[in-house]
Amino acid sequence: MRGVLEESRRLDRLIRDLFELARLEAGAAPLSREPIDWAALCANTVERFQPRFRNAGLTLRWMAPPSEAPIDADGHRMEQVLENLLGNALRYVPSGGTVELSLSRVEASPARWRLEASDDGPGLPAEELPRVFQRFYRASGSRAARESGGSGLGLAIVREIVERHGGTVSARTREPHGLVMVVEMPAAT
Repeated sequence: MRGVLEESRRLDRLIRDLFELARLEAGAAPLSREPIDWAALCANTVERFQPRFRNAGLTLRWMAPPSEAPIDADGHRMEQVLENLLGNALRYVPSGGTVELSLSRVEASPARWRLEASDDGPGLPAEELPRVFQRFYRASGSRAARESGGSGLGLAIVREIVERHGGTVSARTREPHGLVMVVEMPAAT
């Protein structure tokens, strides 16, 4: 009975994620943009996730910028981005691992804010990095995602939200092992 209930929950999450991604891709999920402090939103989200990380035997560190990080964005959607990134770290980083979130200003034209979510987990082979934000992508041998109910849609949703805000998202390998997810958003003018 327990297996049926767990499978039912997994399918429910999959259906909700598919519906969410389809709405985002079709532009049917309007963004409610307003000036927000991305640093404060990150700090609040990290605080909410701390108990889950502790229970999983993981360390979650927030490296706050020295000032506010103003962006014009939909706060709910940007929180969803953080939740998906942190949820992935919970699924893939083994107990005893560390996840760090840092936010810094990129002085470019135009100026941007860069969020980096890095971990010391198993990482991904370089050839798989370009596919990590595709629908239903799961790393080769990613038994952890299947066991914990990962749908393979979370990072596709992240990409869609970030790009709809005029930002970019990428992934790179962290040496000696691990993964770094990078989200860049235009700074508020």
